[in-house]
Amino acid sequence: MTIDAPPTPDRWLTTALAHHDGTNDDGLRPALAQLGQHSVGELVGQLHARAFTPTDSDDATSWRRDVIGDARARLGQDRVLPPRMASIVLRSLEELDRYQELAPYLPPTDFPSAAHRWLCGRDLQRSVGVAILLYYVGLHLLDDVHDGELAPDMDANLVTTTATLCICALPMVVLEEDRGTNLPGDGRLAARLACEFQVQTRDCTAGQFLDLDRDSAPSLANARLVLALRNGSLGRLLGRLAAIAAGCDDVAITTVGESMADIYIASQIMDDIENLWSRPVSSDALNLSKTLLLCYGLELGRERAAEIRRLAGEGTMASHRRLRGVLADLGAFHYALAEAVVHFRRAQAGLQALAQRGTSLGPITELIARMCPLRSARLG
Repeated sequence: MTIDAPPTPDRWLTTALAHHDGTNDDGLRPALAQLGQHSVGELVGQLHARAFTPTDSDDATSWRRDVIGDARARLGQDRVLPPRMASIVLRSLEELDRYQELAPYLPPTDFPSAAHRWLCGRDLQRSVGVAILLYYVGLHLLDDVHDGELAPDMDANLVTTTATLCICALPMVVLEEDRGTNLPGDGRLAARLACEFQVQTRDCTAGQFLDLDRDSAPSLANARLVLALRNGSLGRLLGRLAAIAAGCDDVAITTVGESMADIYIASQIMDDIENLWSRPVSSDALNLSKTLLLCYGLELGRERAAEIRRLAGEGTMASHRRLRGVLADLGAFHYALAEAVVHFRRAQAGLQALAQRGTSLGPITELIARMCPLRSARLG
């Protein structure tokens, strides 16, 4: 089998469906079967082209830049963070600004803001956007420490402490500062939003540290647990924040939260695939991260597990090129993409059910469609 060939359809389709209860339905099977007709190169090419096609609205871009500008202004105040820590967060915000020149969306802010506009027709309160952005920066900084991607002048211990504050404290500080002003009412909305951060942070940080833990094995069970805790909890938090800020009832809050959890799990799977396929030297492979893709390779090809570990650890362009070939030969890319489709389908079903209550799917549809690996699996 060549590196660009799809795996045997019956084998990987049966395995992919077996991992999920309640997904063996008439709509999912054709979508997964279509996925199996394409090579890894074709599928990743679709993802890359879609992600870097500027289709964002001026309103969304303006709101996002306002949020980043607001976060910068707050960090300029010594009472928010000590100067050295503030400079670390400001550097991350600068990176996000540069990233927007390449990719016209920023999922941590764009998904909740699109969901909020979808639910109530208004922009998400900027305070909530800033709190979300700082929370995301904290998670991103922890990843940089783990992957060894810090700049030479950055101290890993200080970055870790800064990241922890961004996750566990700064969002609540922002919401508390703006209660009764940018956040209307008698403070109940700010308190409810802060409570959501506190509740979801526990599982999200647990998933993050499980991913960083070098003593726990890279296995499918651990990979799925990391996705559920870290990415699922982050998506659930953002969806619930958007729905609460829009004044939704409990049914809508839960539905949007669970749909967003599935979107974030699927998006992370696809990001991990992009990391290993498109980078000459993959940081995920070098660290033998608990990604679904690598864990599928290790468990589907047990007789080649030692080879996979060796190629990943060598960390050269040549070894990672051979690693991609081994994983493609085992069907690991397709298995991982199949799981992403399962999560996208769940998100679609939840949002469509909510839309039947009278809400147009609107801007969130475009964001989901742009991040979905199959054209046939788009909403609408």
